Amino acid sequence: QSSDCTISSSTFENCAGTRGGAIHGTSSASNLKIDNCNFTNNGAGIAAGAVGAFSHDFKIYDCIFDSNYVRGPEALCGGAVQIGLDTEPSYGVVHDCIFKNNIVTNGNFRITVNFISRGKPSAFIMLVVIGNMCFWHNAADFTV
Repeated sequence: QSSDCTISSSTFENCAGTRGGAIHGTSSASNLKIDNCNFTNNGAGIAAGAVGAFSHDFKIYDCIFDSNYVRGPEALCGGAVQIGLDTEPSYGVVHDCIFKNNIVTNGNFRITVNFISRGKPSAFIMLVVIGNMCFWHNAADFTV
């Protein structure tokens, strides 16, 4: 079963979760559209500090991701956004977004990219178009 969901002109601040601190788009959903939103200081314990785009045919446009994080002993990836899971195909667009000051840290090591990631190495990504982006002061903290 599929569903359409549009989130527009919204602010998400200081939200928290395990996967997807502000938004968790489940793999059973389709047509998730996030447009002209601000995500600030949202956090997760495992992945996707602000948005978990685990759905089919997602679109993220004109958004700002600032100071989002994945932090904790199980922290894996996607300080701002995680795209896809390892069980379902994901495809979509991320365009005209700003990513700044996002971080992933678990106190021991980093696993993958800190601002936007594709999930586990086995994540099944069909097509993701990323364009016209601005990235600065993002980090992945680790110690070996």
